[in-house]
Amino acid sequence: MKLKNPIIIGELRKFYIENKWNHNEVRSYLRDHYAIQVSLRTLKRWRKHLADQKWSGPLMPQPPVPMIKVGQQEILRICNLRKKTGWGALPLKHIFKFEVSESTYKRIIRANGLSRGSKIENKRIH
Repeated sequence: MKLKNPIIIGELRKFYIENKWNHNEVRSYLRDHYAIQVSLRTLKRWRKHLADQKWSGPLMPQPPVPMIKVGQQEILRICNLRKKTGWGALPLKHIFKFEVSESTYKRIIRANGLSRGSKIENKRIH
């Protein structure tokens, strides 16, 4: 169980300090006041964090941010070539030889509204 509520964190911090970190009393306090069942291991982990006055709750994990390998100038160049020639991702990749994959070409073309749709997805735009 994650300890997220700042009110509960503050009250637990006070209760732990007043009761000299007695786990059984804290367990009964949580059960009576908040209807929360907490294991002894969780209480010990919380105690370690609550002892630090700066801790205000668990941090939400951040998803990884993908690296952008294509610069803005390359995106503009790919879009301009697509507009002039009308070619798809594969010919653009092999003829103009940018250092990106075919799927990246497709993503750039679709993101800039230059795609004519997909036969497989039955979404053709003429």
